[in-house]
Amino acid sequence: MNGRKNLPKDPALNAALRQKASAILFPILRNLGIEAALAHEGAFCLHQLNSLSSPREGPREINVVVKYDLDLTRSIEDICNEVIAQADAGQELSKAISKSWHLEYWAAGDEDKKCRVQFTLSGGPFPIILEDFSDILYIQGVPVMPIHALLLQQVLLMTEPDPAKRREVSVILVQDCLDAVGDVQLHQLSPQWISRRVIDAIKLLVLQKQGRDPSRWIKLGINPHIFRTVGPSVATGHPPTQVTPQALNPSANVFLPSTSAGTSLLPPNVTPAVVETPPAVPDPNTQVVVNLVAKIVVSVIGELGFNCAIFGSTACQLYGNSRPPGDLDILVLPPEPFYQDQEWIKQQIVNRYPAHFALRLGKTPGATYRVLFYKFGYGIPIPSMFTGARECKVDILLPGTMDLPRLTSSDIVWRDGLPVFPFLTLLVQKLQAWGDHLDTSEPHKFKKHPVDAEDVVGLLSLSENLPMTVLRPWREKSLMSTEFQARSLARVKRLCRIFPATKPSWRMLGFDVE
Repeated sequence: MNGRKNLPKDPALNAALRQKASAILFPILRNLGIEAALAHEGAFCLHQLNSLSSPREGPREINVVVKYDLDLTRSIEDICNEVIAQADAGQELSKAISKSWHLEYWAAGDEDKKCRVQFTLSGGPFPIILEDFSDILYIQGVPVMPIHALLLQQVLLMTEPDPAKRREVSVILVQDCLDAVGDVQLHQLSPQWISRRVIDAIKLLVLQKQGRDPSRWIKLGINPHIFRTVGPSVATGHPPTQVTPQALNPSANVFLPSTSAGTSLLPPNVTPAVVETPPAVPDPNTQVVVNLVAKIVVSVIGELGFNCAIFGSTACQLYGNSRPPGDLDILVLPPEPFYQDQEWIKQQIVNRYPAHFALRLGKTPGATYRVLFYKFGYGIPIPSMFTGARECKVDILLPGTMDLPRLTSSDIVWRDGLPVFPFLTLLVQKLQAWGDHLDTSEPHKFKKHPVDAEDVVGLLSLSENLPMTVLRPWREKSLMSTEFQARSLARVKRLCRIFPATKPSWRMLGFDVE
């Protein structure tokens, strides 16, 4: 946080380039149906002009906040490409990519006089910077973010996991916005100001600048207790409160961060030197954590009006397998007819809880699908296998995909309060995963076949002790097509050649193993 970027020496030229770039860009965005407004230093400069304040120096760039379109799901790359496609030949715009996509405007006849155009998405899976885009102001014909949104954007940068992004915070701009926002309570302007993510970021902004007075934040309605340190409180002089990391709550619909002063949503490598240190906690049980994530996802799917059933390694563990699951596989069972796909369902989950779920493009070359992840809040104790990215992958599938059956409510088995595949159906689906992974040419999938085999063998070892009300093999064959049953029989024989000790269990289930 170095206060402000080094600015080119000609403030008048910088302002002229920002004005010309804005004059070209925003009409194009309007024609594309994209709601957007100027942000960051360029927006504050216009606010100052509007208030007749002293002129302010600004950078040779503009930052544009774009409302995320839940229907079109445009990425920043998509926006850059669409703007370039719409721009007239005489409009000096080009797209560029370094670490992130952006545009560049240059003055006619002088490519050294450039103005960088950066985009920031607001809403959907991204942090909300402005709740209602009808609140934007028009200054000199340019749509501009209100002051409180400029301040919120700066604060949210402190929650970025990328250190380079966090260094973009302008402490000078933060202070200027605090002075300009007036005496209104921030939470009255946006509910984001009472979110744990924003509260933690404010705390970090204050504590990383030694001696900086938090009284301005407190006057604007921020709780003074968040500024407590290991010594006397910055704000109140009281001793620090005890910090206890929040336990995972199995009855909660979503993981909500604790409201204690020490629990943080900030990246793990962003820790103020003077804040209190949480006590060490033992590595939580992976099985417990994944099961709690499962309860959250099942609850959200229920909010969408759908039944569902868990399969894969989590279902294997729920039946009694010892191997801890590393992700979650869920079959969603919408009523028929259903005209959407699984990508639509994943997007609806993210739309409902964008702070807790995220979508990313699949790893398979040429993939068009996106993978859903549940995001663990910072300060919540989680198993070491999740501490890198602090997320759990959630695969959402529909009947018919990978021969997954259409289950009815009477087919579903409930284990530990969770809906799971019936036993035999789970077993042959796991067997299918083993065969597919064993035969694939993709290395990242091939390496999964040993754990698939471990799950299959583990389930077989459990089958002798399962009650018939759970096992019920005579009913489950009706869930499988004749072709799938034939392929399953071939896979059973192949597995038995590799693991001959499993033959008695397969015979007990009614399979021919020779």
